[in-house]
Amino acid sequence: MDIYNELDSAGISMAVILVGHEELVHQRSAFIQAKKAQIIGRFMVHEYNFKGIVDADDMAVCLSGYDNISEYPENSGWSFTRYFFPDGFDHHRCRLENCAKDLFNIFTNLRKDHGLTRATEIPMQYLTLTVENALRHFGANGEDLHWLNNEQWKSSITSSGYIEAETYHEVV
Repeated sequence: MDIYNELDSAGISMAVILVGHEELVHQRSAFIQAKKAQIIGRFMVHEYNFKGIVDADDMAVCLSGYDNISEYPENSGWSFTRYFFPDGFDHHRCRLENCAKDLFNIFTNLRKDHGLTRATEIPMQYLTLTVENALRHFGANGEDLHWLNNEQWKSSITSSGYIEAETYHEVV
């Protein structure tokens, strides 16, 4: 609050965005009960619940970033997908975005196989870890495969720790 007050007295508006787990909602409720209006009014006015990936369309949007907007160096034409799978990308039009339906189904089936019953909502952390595992282990710097198949995706999901995390969340 001191930083907020100093900036405010200097004519600088500060915008605070808190990103966290459900505990922040509970903390906000505790501040409300304790009549800490100055904290709520400055830092916790609005509440927005971010969702994970709930369907193949969500997944396609995220995966398309690896195909289209991850270009490095800038203006090089080389996305993550092209770097790790150059032959598949250049000659066979392979794109991660096109894997979205199969990948979402693999996540869903792994959940069923492990007795997870909550609605499927894949946190971004586990999608990005899954993609990173797939790129690193099966792409140009790993096995140097032409493209990914469902078994490799399944292995990549397993390596991400997703099932263990979801099992823990289901118990809690």
